[in-house]
Amino acid sequence: SIASSKHASTDPVHQARMGPPIPSAQWGVSFFKAASPRTKIQIEVYLELLCPFSCKMFTTLREGVFPALGSDSDFDFVLHQVVQPWHSQCVPCHEAALAVQRVAPQFYVEYVANIFRAYTAQQFTDQVTLNKTRKQLYQELLELLPESISEPDSAAIQELLLPEKEGASRSMVQDIKWTCKYHRTRGVHVTPTVFVNGMEAGAISSGWTAEQWLDFLKQKGQDNFTG
Repeated sequence: SIASSKHASTDPVHQARMGPPIPSAQWGVSFFKAASPRTKIQIEVYLELLCPFSCKMFTTLREGVFPALGSDSDFDFVLHQVVQPWHSQCVPCHEAALAVQRVAPQFYVEYVANIFRAYTAQQFTDQVTLNKTRKQLYQELLELLPESISEPDSAAIQELLLPEKEGASRSMVQDIKWTCKYHRTRGVHVTPTVFVNGMEAGAISSGWTAEQWLDFLKQKGQDNFTG
C-alpha cells in the first residue's frame, strides 16, 4: 500500500527505500529578496556565525550593498549557514538562528546580525565559552532575540532549543543535518564562500568594500563578472 502523504511510513523497508529526509522547501534564506519571480542573478553567501570574516561580509552586504541596490529586481542574495566543527560552540548558535527562521522568519536576518554583533563583542569566542554548558549557551542566545518578537514566538523558539520535557531530544538536529549536508554537497569548506549563479566566485573576498561589491555587480553579468 502507498503511505499517506501526511504521515511517514513506519515500515523500515519502506523507509530504507525512501532514503534520508529532504527539506520541504529550498534551503537557505533570501536576505535581499528580489521582486521578480525568476531572478536573473542569484548570489549565495555561505557564512559561519562565529567567523570574523563572515561577519565582515554580512555587515558590508547588509549595511552597504543592499541599501545601494535598493529595489533592483535582478539580484537575489541567499544566506547559507556553515557549521564549522573547530568551533564547537557554533552549533547552538546555528541551531538558534535556524529556530528563528522556522518560527519567525521575518526576524531571521536581524537575529543573525545580533549573533555576529555578540561575537564581535567576544561573547561566543573559544576562550569565553570553554567552561560553559550547552544550556548556558542556549540561554545567552535566547537573550539575543529581537525585542519586537512576540511572546508566543519567543516561547516556541525556546521550546525548540530548551524543551521543558525532561529527556526530550533537541528539535533542531535535522535542520543542522540539512545545513551541513547542503554546504558539503556544494563543496564549501571555508567561510565566507560565495557562489554566483551556481558557480563559485573565488575572486570575491571578505575584505571587499561595498564599493568593490557594487563595481562587481554593476554590469549584471554582461562581462561574465570578470570586471
